[in-house]
Amino acid sequence: MKFLLKVNFKTVLLTLNMLFFHSVVYASDGPIDLLYRFEKDGKKLYVLGVSHIGRFSDFPINENILKAFRGSNMFINESALLFQTQEEVSLNLKKQYLTNGSRSLEQVFSDKECKSKLENYNFGEKIIRLINEINPRLSLKNFEMLSPKALIHQIYFGNSKTTPAANMKNDVSPVNLEYALWEIAKKTNKEISSLDPEFWESIDLLSDEEVCDFVIGITEIRSDTAFLTKNLLLVNNLFRSIDANNASLVRSHYFELSDASQLPYRELHRKWFDLRNMICSKKIIELSELSNGPVFVAIGAAHLSGENGVIARLEKSGFQLNLSK
Repeated sequence: MKFLLKVNFKTVLLTLNMLFFHSVVYASDGPIDLLYRFEKDGKKLYVLGVSHIGRFSDFPINENILKAFRGSNMFINESALLFQTQEEVSLNLKKQYLTNGSRSLEQVFSDKECKSKLENYNFGEKIIRLINEINPRLSLKNFEMLSPKALIHQIYFGNSKTTPAANMKNDVSPVNLEYALWEIAKKTNKEISSLDPEFWESIDLLSDEEVCDFVIGITEIRSDTAFLTKNLLLVNNLFRSIDANNASLVRSHYFELSDASQLPYRELHRKWFDLRNMICSKKIIELSELSNGPVFVAIGAAHLSGENGVIARLEKSGFQLNLSK
């Protein structure tokens, strides 16, 4: 089974970046980094809230970031997609997309309550249209073979499976700050790791009912062009007016898009995001304990704040926080 397709990745990725709001906060005079410094038992940990998409000129590596990065022994990025080959990406997706003995999309959608929800939200027509738009090779007849993770990934990320390296060669995707950091890490022989497979693990923690609600919610938002257009403009304006260095604003505005839709997805989205934060925090702690020196982490800024955010979870584990200046 192949999961490759040709799409305008620049358009899809930039749109989803605005929609799902993994972004560095903006002040009126330009982008401000969200770099946090932690320390525990004499070991330093730097956590940078980043945008997953955006040209390097939009999110430059300032001296504050560069100093912390150069002084670190290990670079941890949120996703391994950044430094995987296309073959590695395809193999990993095939592994995650197939059921391999676990629950399938067919099992989830055959539940009586889920069927009723699908009918109420006119899901069938919308999902078929989205599947045809995102990946013609992912069809309804494959539901008995596919894990729910396949459909969630396809819709949530717009099937953005091409690696940044490949995108650069094809000139279809901008270079972002994470990629620039990875380039520096390679040249300086830093140890490189990621928080994967946190995305997949978080979906495994959802019940069948929650998976049903999740798919309905992201399908509803993804298929509403007028809703997307309106909120892209709203978020773009918010970027340039909110107070910098306040990660809680990133999180609150991140959820505004799902809150605007009257769906069971709203609260579930928060729960799922908290599950991802829990997994990410655990992996950050584990990897930092393996490092012989300071560790630098790049993660979507919306993961940072909140009582269940990465910052709070690291503090609860014994890390002392100081906002980097």
